[in-house]
Amino acid sequence: METRGDASVESHARKRKAEDDDDDDLIEDGEEDLEEEEDLEEGVKPVVVMERSKHGDGSLYEDRVDVFRWLFDLGRTTETSMEPMRLTLPTAECVLTSTSACGRHVGGPMPQIFSVKLVKLPTPTPAGPIQLYGFMAIRDLMDQGRRNYVFNRSRDDPFVIADPNSDPFVYLPGPKRGVNMQGRVVLEYDVRIKGVFTDDLSLIDEVAFFSEKTCIDEPATFRISGGRRGGAVHITWARLTRAMEATVQVRIRELLGNGGSGGGLDLCVTGSLTKIAGEEIKLFRGVLDKPCALDRFVIAVPVAVDSDLILHFKAPAAAGGGASSSHHMGDLAFRVAAHGSVTECRRFDLATVEVKVTWSALY
Repeated sequence: METRGDASVESHARKRKAEDDDDDDLIEDGEEDLEEEEDLEEGVKPVVVMERSKHGDGSLYEDRVDVFRWLFDLGRTTETSMEPMRLTLPTAECVLTSTSACGRHVGGPMPQIFSVKLVKLPTPTPAGPIQLYGFMAIRDLMDQGRRNYVFNRSRDDPFVIADPNSDPFVYLPGPKRGVNMQGRVVLEYDVRIKGVFTDDLSLIDEVAFFSEKTCIDEPATFRISGGRRGGAVHITWARLTRAMEATVQVRIRELLGNGGSGGGLDLCVTGSLTKIAGEEIKLFRGVLDKPCALDRFVIAVPVAVDSDLILHFKAPAAAGGGASSSHHMGDLAFRVAAHGSVTECRRFDLATVEVKVTWSALY
């Protein structure tokens, strides 16, 4: 799905360009960045942003001599054609020592995004639920720098944050396939807030660098700013030195108890890695009124002894409740492997859940 192909998005981009041109007359160079730096929380760093890389004013697509624009082909908006699970089946060169170990495919460097948290709304601040549309995509060098979407919503199908105070997170299914981080990768984003009684607002819009020399096996939080008029998000991620690609497919087989009532089941699915304590991967949040399959999630899991991917299934205790006030339904744990897949079905108190995890190396 190409978000930029929507005619309404193009009209909003033209309007935003005019606004940005007006801002250039009012704001001196560096003043906007200084204002954002003063707002940084302790332990949060600003992302490193590419110069003149906005979509709204067209500066990203200017004819400029820039090695990174050329290296990642930032003028091309096509999605990566590479699929996950490419090496799920062992090759002839694999030397299997057990069902979960492979002498050839031992894992490689991959980034893992744990969360994207809304921390600042644009001005004027919209009232009511926040409806987000647009995209966030990682570009690596495995597929000529094509977009590997971690978030991609059209204006007609926005992601809704019902209560930014209790649950301000943007739940991400993850990239389409695992990301190779042997070197630097870029994060491209153009996320907007859909207006109901007002014009749409820009939340964040630029291209940022993720360095392979930071966040090594330890998550860190960075601030992505939309500037003086825009909003801001905190993105928490880590570069895992040796990791496997886990493709997670979740199917809700049956709704039980209150989950089967007319109001549906407000379901929250998160993940955690046993080798990285204290951080949850925000995967899914939505109301289910019937059995269904959820989005496919792609997660990077460290390769180590006793390394597990744990999936947590929760339901908010009350309408509008955040993840912190959720009823914990149960967990499912999966040990990291180089190849193959495993399926587990579990009957929780509010739903019967079936999970299939398929393991693969990137190369």
